[in-house]
Amino acid sequence: MKNKHKSYGIDLLVICDHALFSQDKKLSIIGIFDRLFVKSVPANHAKMVIAASIVGKNDSDCTVSLEFISPSGKNLVGIKPIFMNVRLGANGKGNLISEIVGFPVSEVGEYKVRMLINGESLREIPLYVQQVISNEDVRKQPN
Repeated sequence: MKNKHKSYGIDLLVICDHALFSQDKKLSIIGIFDRLFVKSVPANHAKMVIAASIVGKNDSDCTVSLEFISPSGKNLVGIKPIFMNVRLGANGKGNLISEIVGFPVSEVGEYKVRMLINGESLREIPLYVQQVISNEDVRKQPN
């Protein structure tokens, strides 16, 4: 039975290079970022990690899902829907890590990473994709 009241929250939601759980279950995050640089599109970002800390009712279970929205407002093609079951501890907190390999970049602009808990959208964070000119391209340009 789902509780219709907003009983869950997100304390932390980041995109990073790597995240892990220590032996004592602490969440460690390495290389937080919000920008990708590409020479051209389409492109793929080799690997990124979504790390989050969730709060809610003590000793409860919830379903967390991630959505990726392109700058044109469409769900990103090429990424399977991500669903995770998370059990919150006696303190009402839980952490999660989701690794994304081969993130498809179809256009430049502001992407959104949206987190839903039990189907309710609770937070979204931006991921900016910028097109850059390589040093080779700069040398080829006339003065």
